[in-house]
Amino acid sequence: MTTYLAKLPHRAVLEFEGPDTRKFLQGQTTCDLEQLAPTHSLVGAYCNPQGRMVCDFRLLELDGERLLMVLEADSRQAAADTFGKYIVFSKASLRDATDDWCHYALWGTEAATLAGSATAGAGSAWRQGDELWVASEVPNAFEVCLPAAGAADFEARLDGATQADGEQFRLQEIRAGIGHVTGASSGSFLPQQLNYQAVDRINFTKGCYTGQEVVARMHYRGQVKRPMALASTTYSGEVNAGDPLTSAGSDKTVGNVVNAARADDGELWLLASITRDARAAGAELDGSALAFHSLPYTLDEG
Repeated sequence: MTTYLAKLPHRAVLEFEGPDTRKFLQGQTTCDLEQLAPTHSLVGAYCNPQGRMVCDFRLLELDGERLLMVLEADSRQAAADTFGKYIVFSKASLRDATDDWCHYALWGTEAATLAGSATAGAGSAWRQGDELWVASEVPNAFEVCLPAAGAADFEARLDGATQADGEQFRLQEIRAGIGHVTGASSGSFLPQQLNYQAVDRINFTKGCYTGQEVVARMHYRGQVKRPMALASTTYSGEVNAGDPLTSAGSDKTVGNVVNAARADDGELWLLASITRDARAAGAELDGSALAFHSLPYTLDEG
């Protein structure tokens, strides 16, 4: 397996700063800020009061009162606007710091050696100078956030890795069952519809946060009607988050696309929030049949 390096232009960065930063985010997000440390990043979601996700993210500690939130670029405006309504009541501030940082993914045979951590578990974080590294949930993969001014030197240092693009890393995440909220899907999905309870993106013991009552009720009392599934298809058209999926041979909507990426052979891989019955009976994307695949983690089907 080759080692690949890809710049991720579909990632954006919000910077939070101030003495109340952790307290503020603790009351707004699904993750437990007490677990955030220079050696451990956090992944989670920010929900509206109805429990629907505005965005998902990874948090990195820059220093004690400064945190970086890495999220999908086309969901950052909705996130910043929604956070901004409430952060004014805290001793904290946020700004869009996307232009200040570059984000890369590194994966493959020699990725751990190049990243400087051969034994890091998913979520582990470390610094190399100004570079903020984290071990991805994708096997043999790492992500790094670094000042934009150092991007050219960084790429030169890792010139042994084969250059790839963000679409290729998106494909790796899809196959790993990691779904993201995009601008098109912001406000549409409950965390459990993207299987976040199975990939450590929801803490059910941390206490209250925006949307917590809905998320907790689903966890303790309900069954997710449309959990996320991994599928592939020969469909050759353009696909966007939120596009409908229909039951085989009909126009009945049974699910929606979460994320999609195309492999080198032209096959389209996607994550979809879809009913269990449709997975069993057959489903289509614009008339093209979906083939469903096992997820690489255990999902309680209720």
